[in-house]
Amino acid sequence: MAYRTTLRGVLAGLAGIGIVLTFLFARIGLVSPEVVVGFAVATLTALFASGGRTAFRRLFGRTPPTDSPADDADWWLARLEPALEPSWNGWSDLVVTVGLAVVGLGAFGLIVTVRTDDPPIELLLVGFFGLTGALISIGFAISGDAG
Repeated sequence: MAYRTTLRGVLAGLAGIGIVLTFLFARIGLVSPEVVVGFAVATLTALFASGGRTAFRRLFGRTPPTDSPADDADWWLARLEPALEPSWNGWSDLVVTVGLAVVGLGAFGLIVTVRTDDPPIELLLVGFFGLTGALISIGFAISGDAG
């Protein structure tokens, strides 16, 4: 039973980071549309594997009632947390922390290796958001129980 919890947590973490990065890549225009679509398909597969149809319903329309009228449940990205909450655990925090750190360091590594006088500013944004997100989420990964 512990391996199921671990697998669901890892898949939920992959779905969480995948949705956020798909949104970021689509908004910034850093990669081609085909790559964004492929990334989105892999992310939605991880979402379905971790949360099933209920996660899809929560993310794409059918939301539970909110506690506060100030909640912005109309924005689909705001519904990410309720969709992943049932399968989220310490492993998810670890996957998000490591994934964001890899994305941030990879973006800064690409900036260093670009052989033009004017490196793409999009890489700087992705690197900044990746490392900042990793630093924020490291506290959750350390305090959460990964087992």
